[in-house]
Amino acid sequence: MVNGDLSQALLTSLPTEVRNMDVVTFKAVWSGAQATNGDFSIDVSDDQINWYSLDFGQAMPLDGAIGSSHMIISEIGFKFLRCSYSQSNPSATGLLNITVFATDKAA
Repeated sequence: MVNGDLSQALLTSLPTEVRNMDVVTFKAVWSGAQATNGDFSIDVSDDQINWYSLDFGQAMPLDGAIGSSHMIISEIGFKFLRCSYSQSNPSATGLLNITVFATDKAA
């Protein structure tokens, strides 16, 4: 996701194919004039039609005017994944950039 508008209620990245990948790393970086408050989630699919959010027991929060966070997932059992952000501060402004790195242990 490049320059996602944090004033939107929901942002969803384009799907990334992770078939045969062993490790996927996400890096989220956000900045804005008005602090954001919301949750970042990872959605998975085998067909890009039916999406399911992974449950890590706790949502990864995005909070504050400027920040970054990252997540590492090992051994993905799905073909595709995407990132979603749902904001809970309607006055939030700024940009969200998410980078996805997928690697194969054999590489």
